[in-house]
Amino acid sequence: MRYLKLLLCVIATAVVVWLLNHHVEGVNGPSYYQWIWQQLAWPRVLVGFAVAIVPFALGHALVSFGRWPQRRALKAVALSLFLLQLVAAGLREDPFSLEVGAHVIQHPVATSYFTDAVALDAKKDFSLSKWVSDYPKAMSQLGFRSKTKPPGPILFHLAIVRLYKGHPEAAATVAALLIALLTSLGVFAVRWFIAVMTGDPERGFWGASLFALMPGIVIIHPMFDQLYPIVTCAMVGLWAIALKERRKLAALACGMVIAASTFFIFTLLTLGILLVALTVMLWLWDAEQGRTRNLLTQLGWALAGLLLIYAALWLTMHYDPIATFRSAWQGEEHFKSWVAKRTYPQSIYWDLEDFALGMGWVAPLLLLFGLLRAQPRQERAIAIAGFLQVVTVAVTALLAGETARLFMFMVPLVLIPMDRELAARGPWARTLVFACALAVLIAVRRNLIFIGI
Repeated sequence: MRYLKLLLCVIATAVVVWLLNHHVEGVNGPSYYQWIWQQLAWPRVLVGFAVAIVPFALGHALVSFGRWPQRRALKAVALSLFLLQLVAAGLREDPFSLEVGAHVIQHPVATSYFTDAVALDAKKDFSLSKWVSDYPKAMSQLGFRSKTKPPGPILFHLAIVRLYKGHPEAAATVAALLIALLTSLGVFAVRWFIAVMTGDPERGFWGASLFALMPGIVIIHPMFDQLYPIVTCAMVGLWAIALKERRKLAALACGMVIAASTFFIFTLLTLGILLVALTVMLWLWDAEQGRTRNLLTQLGWALAGLLLIYAALWLTMHYDPIATFRSAWQGEEHFKSWVAKRTYPQSIYWDLEDFALGMGWVAPLLLLFGLLRAQPRQERAIAIAGFLQVVTVAVTALLAGETARLFMFMVPLVLIPMDRELAARGPWARTLVFACALAVLIAVRRNLIFIGI
């Protein structure tokens, strides 16, 4: 059976790579939204990725030979993820250029946050508190993506623009590099998350390594969507610690993370589906006395953390999250002409298919294998809940389209069974699986454009 699974991974990789290289319609998405085809020269792509993957390969080799602990090798994986982002972006121009990330940052449609930040910086009478307090009313006048987001992304760029005042190119470059650096820290967040959710401090290295090879993480640089898996890890992981270990500070921190996240994006509120399911499961599994009291206590501390952040944002900037949410919802109007072309329930399949593309196609196979593998009952339940979170969001069509990008914040939830499947394999089998993931990543980069500028 173990060889059959590896064979399926190799066959799936070969098929996906062939489909991508031959630009077969459907692989790049449904008719109502398709990623743009391209065809980069093989030598450029292979050389770039070969250089970027060296730390990853070296770290894994030293782990396999017992020379390095997994924690040290994870730093090498993070370095590779950082380099992979720069390579994937730089290959868009010929000759290779590290300035592509800055160009994306500055593009008024690809992101628009930087453009709006530059416009704010040019205002002589700019007042941060007044701008934030008026933000819900001004959202409709903002750029393409800004009009559906809270003020956080714009203020992130504004801080950098002011630091490099009068040098927008330098500011954009720094912003792109900073996003790449923060994204690379995601491997540490994923490892921690898997260890927390499984109750095994030694778990998570293999899942974090697979995370570093996913197209939806690497190729969408420099978008904020790359960073949201880290927030997911913090939000869900802290809540699990609060309930399992009865730690009030973890619950307080969870509430603070939830509130802070809504200063940047509202999409992560859909994680409420999983948080409710996780709360019920952990409450049922709590064998100690006073489990209901503990649940209510942790909920109270989480609410306190939530209110603490909102109070701080209100007192310092007069931020109104409810009014901002309403305006963001209204801002989705400019997407309706595109969303109207979606055919339901066919869109459920296409959303999941595009998410599989974002994970690199090998990952969904590992997800299936991991769910079917023998494992502790509670870990299986959590893994299934994570999978059902993704399916529920697809079925309810809460996030329409571009799921290779938009769904990536849910990746940590489905990495738990993938990590178990990889952990059960030997070094050579894991090397083969990671080679398959890398092959798909390279094929996606060579043939698809995720960010059009």
